[in-house]
Amino acid sequence: MNLEQLRKQVRQYLDQQQYQSALFWADKVASLSHEEPQDVYWLAQCLYLTAQYHRAAHALRSRKLDKLHEAYHYLAARCHYAAKEHQQALDILDMEEPINKRLFEKNLKDESGLKDSPNDWEVSESSKKNFLNRCLLASSVLKNRNCYVFYLRTNLKSIISLVKLSSLSQ
Repeated sequence: MNLEQLRKQVRQYLDQQQYQSALFWADKVASLSHEEPQDVYWLAQCLYLTAQYHRAAHALRSRKLDKLHEAYHYLAARCHYAAKEHQQALDILDMEEPINKRLFEKNLKDESGLKDSPNDWEVSESSKKNFLNRCLLASSVLKNRNCYVFYLRTNLKSIISLVKLSSLSQ
């Protein structure tokens, strides 16, 4: 079997909700591919689905994959949240991401009266969804910590900018 066939096998097991089998093969694929980021992500996904939250977070964070892509970032935060490590989840969610930086820069331009080019508004649909998912996860973490209102207030400007961005792109 080649690596691509093994990757397909992992996805098939995930689709069939056979998470232990998927985990077994995902571990093999990650090893055989010399820990390619996408393969480690699938391994972490399998670990998460088998309730091995610490191992999943460690698989991503020890290789610094949580800084590589929004999906990896979000999965690492979800792992810590599921493990009831709310502060670590919040720390991950509070890390600066490209979409947050772009929205922050957009707000600065608005306040200073500078005009944007249409390219400044281009944010992928998956980036918008990931940002909203992050906000929802953060609000879940913070609800448990009685800080929900504070977090929403501090991030309201970014959320409003995202909603405006979404309405402009339609």
